[in-house]
Amino acid sequence: MVERLACDIEAQIERTSRYLRIFPKKGEDYIGMVTAEATGEYWTITDFVLSPEVRRIGLGSDLLQLMEQNIKDEGGKSLKIDLTDFSVDGIKLSSGLTELKKFLLRRGFTNSEEKPLLLSKGLNLEV
Repeated sequence: MVERLACDIEAQIERTSRYLRIFPKKGEDYIGMVTAEATGEYWTITDFVLSPEVRRIGLGSDLLQLMEQNIKDEGGKSLKIDLTDFSVDGIKLSSGLTELKKFLLRRGFTNSEEKPLLLSKGLNLEV
């Protein structure tokens, strides 16, 4: 499935019963990815990556909204992201985590009291 997003960007969506992957594409080039994994009705974002040249144009918000809508369509009740788990080839990512955390907090995610880098959001199932 392909969805049209901001600035002539398309998003290729791959969905199974347990995984949801969204790959934004500009022309022929992939410019990021957002993936989530389900445990029953509860979903966890496992990847949220955008190329620097397409940040701050609303694409991240569009992708998050698209992810949330697809998870709701699957009957998902909540979405969380654990920023302590973000790494590339085993190397923890610290660059950009502060920005990602601020971005998610502005979009309705809340901090866990016991784990400051665990953010979650309940998904209203009413459409």
